[in-house]
Amino acid sequence: GFDRIYKDLNPEYRAKKAADIGYLCEKGYTDRILLSHDALTFNGFHTGAEIREDNPYIFIMEYLIPELRKAGIADETIEKLICQNPVNMLLCR
Repeated sequence: GFDRIYKDLNPEYRAKKAADIGYLCEKGYTDRILLSHDALTFNGFHTGAEIREDNPYIFIMEYLIPELRKAGIADETIEKLICQNPVNMLLCR
């Protein structure tokens, strides 16, 4: 799993994540990468538990995917990362 994808709007952060994913794809790991948000919508483990109002689960689709395209990653590769790889994992392929 390619974890630790936070909702961070810093352009350097997004470019770094895209570069890291691109590097793994170049090294032949495309079919093994699962993109994963690291976000909590509810944090009940601390005093003052709260439900987050903003949606932390939009980052990959709204911010990271465009950054991957800017980094030159082909749409076929992106489709594999966000569609095919999760299906293959769930089907234990």
